[in-house]
Amino acid sequence: MLIFPLSIIKRVGTFWQWVHKNNFFPTLISLPSHPTLQKEEREARDAEQLEKAKKLTPVQAFTGGATGLAIAFVLYGFTQTIVGTMDGKAVPENYQARQITITVRTIVSGLAYLATFVYAANGTGLIALAAQKWLDKLTGVDLIDEQTAAWEEEKKEREEQGISTEEKE
Repeated sequence: MLIFPLSIIKRVGTFWQWVHKNNFFPTLISLPSHPTLQKEEREARDAEQLEKAKKLTPVQAFTGGATGLAIAFVLYGFTQTIVGTMDGKAVPENYQARQITITVRTIVSGLAYLATFVYAANGTGLIALAAQKWLDKLTGVDLIDEQTAAWEEEKKEREEQGISTEEKE
């Protein structure tokens, strides 16, 4: 009965010696002294993201959304197969083996459902974006331009009041 735990302790000790001998510990990452971006860099990055968002067409967004939903549909079928296969297997009589089996089943099915949900949410969001872009084209009003104008107006008001953008953030 004691042979099993002692062999595990020996193996862990051997592994620890190997890790210590090979200096396997991660080194610290040096961070810049000013982790926040400068104002000009932030504005340039925001302008670049705005241009990318404007270039996106409704067809591209819809295609991406349909692809995401198709992947989610395939993953859902795969998840149902996994859960069905696991439910068809008998659970061991031993208490510890039963607990491990139940834990593994829960983790595997949970990860499969998580991946399914992530792709479904992504696909749904992209299809909603395609609908928004399509409505923008029909009405001739770009919501991104409206929001940018509102932000610029708010920025000017804050500057007039003497509140800097750094104090607010």
